[in-house]
Amino acid sequence: MTNAAWKQCIIGFLDGVERDLHADAPAEDKVALQALRSRLEKKRITEARKPYERKIDALIDSRPYLFAAAHRHLGKVVPVAVERAAASLKKARDLLGRVPNKSLQPTATARSASDET
Repeated sequence: MTNAAWKQCIIGFLDGVERDLHADAPAEDKVALQALRSRLEKKRITEARKPYERKIDALIDSRPYLFAAAHRHLGKVVPVAVERAAASLKKARDLLGRVPNKSLQPTATARSASDET
């Protein structure tokens, strides 16, 4: 995944969590999400992806309103993603089923070598 695609994915997740955040959630939760988002929107991220993802996980796990909002958001997004992945796998399986598997058929060189013995 390219850096730009990763950034879009994380920003989309943060936006989704914020959309699913209840109106009575503490203002600090929204401020914390905005702080994470603003660091992503800079030209370059100075830290590696994994530690940044861990910071997001730690923040969401530590705040009940964010935790609930993240689960609501993922509950909407994950089933659609799983359905699309399953459809892609089915399409790939169908396409691969139409291609003759030449690796299982002996080549002309291998046949002539076995005929000589």
